Amino acid sequence: MSTQDDSLTVKFSQLGNDVKDFVNEYNELLDGAAEYKGVHILFSNLIHQPKVLFVGINPGHGFFNHNNDTRVEKYEPIEKLEYVDSRYDYTLSEETKKMFEIADCMNVLQHSSVKTNCCFFSTNNEKELTDLLNKIMHNGRPNIYREVEAWTKRIIEMVEPEIIVCEGKSAFNKVASHIVEGKKTWFDGYGYYVASNGIHVIGYERSYSNILDKEKVAAKIKELITSTK
Repeated sequence: MSTQDDSLTVKFSQLGNDVKDFVNEYNELLDGAAEYKGVHILFSNLIHQPKVLFVGINPGHGFFNHNNDTRVEKYEPIEKLEYVDSRYDYTLSEETKKMFEIADCMNVLQHSSVKTNCCFFSTNNEKELTDLLNKIMHNGRPNIYREVEAWTKRIIEMVEPEIIVCEGKSAFNKVASHIVEGKKTWFDGYGYYVASNGIHVIGYERSYSNILDKEKVAAKIKELITSTK
């Protein structure tokens, strides 16, 4: 393992411990919050300088459901990107694979991609996430929204991706406005794009888990991947 790999592992471990400390501190509140389904930091293995980093809003309830309605707290990377793992079969996974197939970039999806979220707390939907964060905010953590975004920013800084793909308009707005702090730009149809601090950030709109204008978004992804080779 290289020195860089060692450094990345240490930084991620520190982040995991910080998140774990937070969960332990607010354990009583989280235990009593019906919205909270657990915490999950990465949905992939940990790679330094991947071509793509996927960023969603927050983890859904999939692991909670598959774990017999038991909260799952995952602070370590998993074996490989969920989207290319045959054990996971859900709409956004299939939509993402289709989009990268259209872009002719499946190799990047399979071997040079990391996935995380704007917030690591798992809920059924974004409204429940807002409800949960508001409960925390009113129980001694007035800056909780900025705190969870700072965790994601730490992942971006330690991983150093070339391209960030935001999985939805809300995710793009949070990443562009608060995390990489770039100027939002519309590129075509239901897609968004901004470049900030050497990172290309692309986002798309969804109808539930269906990616809108996959072909146009795929074309932008292919353009960015090709231009950053």
